[in-house]
Formats: sequence, C-alpha cells, structure tokens
Amino acid sequence: MNYPESIKILKIIEKANKIILNCHRGPDPDGIGSTLAMKIVLEKMGKKVDVICPSKAISKQTNFLKGYSDIKLGVGFDNYNFGAYDLFITLDTPNLELLTGNDGSKTPDISTIVIDHHHI
Repeated sequence: MNYPESIKILKIIEKANKIILNCHRGPDPDGIGSTLAMKIVLEKMGKKVDVICPSKAISKQTNFLKGYSDIKLGVGFDNYNFGAYDLFITLDTPNLELLTGNDGSKTPDISTIVIDHHHI
C-alpha cells in the first residue's frame, strides 16, 4: 500500500461487519465497476455487503459484471435505513449531489469512507 490513508481505511473496514457501498447518481462504467470490485473484495474478507444507487436506472454496458443485478436502484438518502450498517463506502464520487442524487439530501449518519481521485 503506497498511501498512508490505505492502512487507516483497512483498519476501519476490518472492524465493520455490514457495509453499504454507493454507486453515485448516473454512474458510468468505471463507477459501477469499481464499486462491484470493492464488493467482491469485501465479501472475500467475510463482510456482508449491499450496493445502492440513487439513480433509477444505470448503464447496461456493465450488466455482465458479477453483482450488477444486486445493485438497489432509486435509493433515496433521506429515508434509507443506513443505521442497519456499520460502514458506508463510496467510490468515484467527488461531491454531495453525485453521492445522493440531490444537493439537499442528508448524508448517511454512520462511519463513511470516500475513495476518489477527483479534486473537490
């Protein structure tokens, strides 16, 4: 691991049992692919993992990927029960509007990890 944050992130993940991953609003193939790849890694670590997306439909270009059909679509952040999870992870998401699909939505009130290459 080349980044100091990587060790911190791994320690947080190791403590969690039930993790929720988020595909941002209108996810492109790299957002879907990276989220589903993370799901596979976390499941191999023995974690219970769910994937959500605020969009009601997503790119069919990635429908061959393992876990694609398990993505829960159209999730509204204001009424979703994030309390059922230990950890929220989002990838490839540089801002709140992409995260939730709406600038006014609340963010999950649980431990959160953002893994992204964009500058905020």
